[in-house]
Amino acid sequence: MGPDDPFKKEALFPGSLYARGKSEYVTGGKPDVPCILCAVRDGDPAVRSHVVHQDGVAFIILNLYPFNPGHLLISPTRHVERWRDLADGEVARIMGLVKQAEDVLEREFGCTSFNFGVNEGKFSGASIDHLHVQLIPRFRSELGFIDTVGRTRAMVFSLEQVLEKLKGKFA
Repeated sequence: MGPDDPFKKEALFPGSLYARGKSEYVTGGKPDVPCILCAVRDGDPAVRSHVVHQDGVAFIILNLYPFNPGHLLISPTRHVERWRDLADGEVARIMGLVKQAEDVLEREFGCTSFNFGVNEGKFSGASIDHLHVQLIPRFRSELGFIDTVGRTRAMVFSLEQVLEKLKGKFA
């Protein structure tokens, strides 16, 4: 988008989407581990993580750079880079956790909708090779006064508060 782009002039938020701390992460501030999600899975002290649930097939963590409170990553325990390389049981467990997470997030945060998806491969926008589902809760009030007038977004929960609300809610 150039400065004279008509879409930029009409856009409510003409600037870039910015997640606090993410630029440092993607420009080289990543922990020095072969796979960040494997390191999270293994409890490696070199990585910062907020594990919500973990079992033998999959685990759920808070996104450290969330778009909304409760933004989760749901990943197979086994290191897999492509969806098609998952066993049928892994697919079933991961999608079961997505469904369960929607129920938990609605109950705990009152969100009304969700975006979820997978970025698979280097040219998809994925910044982590280990396959994971992004689950982003969406709220009726997302476009409020502060968003519109201040052209900014306020996060009303810290990662620690979100973790406390979600821990122990998954079977």
